[in-house]
Amino acid sequence: MSGKKFFCLMSFIAAIILILVVVLSLPASKNAINKKLGAAVHYNLAKNLYEQGQYKEATEELSSALALNDKDSWVFLELGKNYIKLDKLDQAVKCFKKSINFYNNNIEAYINLAKIYNSRSEYDKAVKLLKPLESSNDNVILSLLAEAQYKNNDLKSAEKNFKKVISINSTKVDNFNFLGLIYLRQNKLSDAISMFRKVVSLDKTFVEARCNLAKALWFNDKPNYAIDELEENLGYNINYPETYYLLGKIYSQNGFYKKANDNFIKIFKINQVSIPISMLKDIAKELEIIAPKSRKTYIYNTLAITYTKLKDYNKAITAYERAIKLNTKDSMLYNNLASLYFQTNKIGKAIYYYKQALRFNPKESIYYYALGNCYKKLKYSKEAITNYNKALELNSSLNIARVALGDIYKEKQNLKMAEKLYNQALQNNSSEPYAYLGLSEIAMKQGMQSKAIKYKTFYLQIMARQTSSKSSK
Repeated sequence: MSGKKFFCLMSFIAAIILILVVVLSLPASKNAINKKLGAAVHYNLAKNLYEQGQYKEATEELSSALALNDKDSWVFLELGKNYIKLDKLDQAVKCFKKSINFYNNNIEAYINLAKIYNSRSEYDKAVKLLKPLESSNDNVILSLLAEAQYKNNDLKSAEKNFKKVISINSTKVDNFNFLGLIYLRQNKLSDAISMFRKVVSLDKTFVEARCNLAKALWFNDKPNYAIDELEENLGYNINYPETYYLLGKIYSQNGFYKKANDNFIKIFKINQVSIPISMLKDIAKELEIIAPKSRKTYIYNTLAITYTKLKDYNKAITAYERAIKLNTKDSMLYNNLASLYFQTNKIGKAIYYYKQALRFNPKESIYYYALGNCYKKLKYSKEAITNYNKALELNSSLNIARVALGDIYKEKQNLKMAEKLYNQALQNNSSEPYAYLGLSEIAMKQGMQSKAIKYKTFYLQIMARQTSSKSSK
């Protein structure tokens, strides 16, 4: 521990001891004072726990503080901040409101509450909350208010407040970016371009601002300059979807259909939780226009993928069928179409198209595995076993097929064979969660409860890690 940290810790402990000494020395007749001082002890402990990232423990201390003094604005402020960290925003909102109610000049409570409103797109509430504080000239308050006004389409008020913020603090690039967006929405393209150029000159890594600059240049009939900016963006963040989206749009509308498609398809290859629905709809609209013009298989394929992500399965099927008409020997197209039929529970059609895929690529193990899944769903265990085994002959490391085989044998009460297959899958891949689940179920059937719990715990731990990994991308 550094000397500075040690000094701070000792000072904190000394303060707590001093408060406790004072509290214990006070007579019982001063009960109200005792409670306030006791609340202060819990409050200070909570502040220290918050700094250490122990938010749950901090909320417990703050609840104890409120039990002694339930009208303390600062305790409610700290409790709200901890609830934000615990992702309990409804409780946070209530705490910040109470904090303001007990002390209406608690600026930090206003700021935290406004941030929640803006994050939830509750811009009317943010404006109503912050408008009375407009004359305070607090740059954070003004920024949040201006953002809410912009999102609420009150461009005149937003512009005024962003300019005021910039005059107070000219280093925060977000404010310049928002001002550029106001000019862009007002079709003041030269002003927008100038503002966005200022942003990227201050922060070259601000990829959102460079996308905004590209839009302004494109709308100002300078598509080549826009493309240059977007290409530069890739050097700072290769996984930013809007860069590819804008490149795709610009190339599409200038007749470069392959380049347009190449950029749209890259969006779907980025590891991320989701793509905005509005972006997907616009990509579909763009591809609907260029697909008949280009008559290219790959564009219909991208269109089908887009429809699938939009859950418009009928249009996705039509797009795959058109792609297949243009290229009848592409096994992946048959596979994709079969997968879509499987998702929509049209198993007979899925089997037909998986078999078509195998006609043109008979050594692709994953097609046999998928075909096995179809038969398994129809309860045709013999055919399912045959296809899973074929998949494993072609690819012995395809453990999902081995686990699926184990599931069938488990259902047929051949627990010995099922257990063997699950263990083989784990020998090859120790993170195959459903092998652990299968082993847990077998152990339970055999009356070995502790073993069943052990395997179920492994399964849940792996699933939790996978969920956490996906959500962090």
